[in-house]
Amino acid sequence: MRADPRIPDRLEFEQFEYNTRLVGSRLLTRVPSYRTAADKLRTRYERISPGYDEIVVITHSQGGLVLQTFLSRMLSDGQGEKLAPIKRIVMTACPNGGSGIFLLPRRVMGGFLLNVQEKRLRPLDEEVADTHRHVVKGIAEATQVTTASCPIPIVSFAAESDRIVQRASAYGSFRLHGILPGSHNNVHKPRSLDDPGYLDLSNEVLRGFANGVAASRTPPAGGPGTAPATAAPPTIP
Repeated sequence: MRADPRIPDRLEFEQFEYNTRLVGSRLLTRVPSYRTAADKLRTRYERISPGYDEIVVITHSQGGLVLQTFLSRMLSDGQGEKLAPIKRIVMTACPNGGSGIFLLPRRVMGGFLLNVQEKRLRPLDEEVADTHRHVVKGIAEATQVTTASCPIPIVSFAAESDRIVQRASAYGSFRLHGILPGSHNNVHKPRSLDDPGYLDLSNEVLRGFANGVAASRTPPAGGPGTAPATAAPPTIP
């Protein structure tokens, strides 16, 4: 994206990383829960957000669940107004409804090697469902910035050939959604600036910036509708 001539030099990129191993092999370390990862994201956000007026967040896979946990906890803590710099959220292959492809081996393995993140990935997990509903109501469908709400357009993309996160799960209850080419592991890694997936994804990102960024206002075929919304777009893998 840095090489895209449509991206102004003044835009900055910030990457957020967290431990995502589904099967643990280290006895002296543990995989953090989504709440722990979300609190780590909150620490980062509260440090960098005061320096920016407009922020776009891009997530992949479980990163979308971490982000939603962060958003939900901010609203629950009465900090909705602090989310105002975020102008758009773009999620790719996020398991909003869980992932069932490895459910049988998960059950066979039980609690021996699997961790708290894996449990939250099971279909119909109540905690993930509650968090998702809170974000839909308090963020995606909100109409005003308050301590308990903050309107931010959320676009959820499914991967065309994804066998891990099905389309319905990737869409969740978000009204803006679409399909990108690729599988679960490469949907967020377009091969070139001319890649149709990159063009669709980057157009959604650019719609989050109001000042001085010329973005197409024509939605991709079969993709999400436009939502017109400089800054740091954090990416959460």
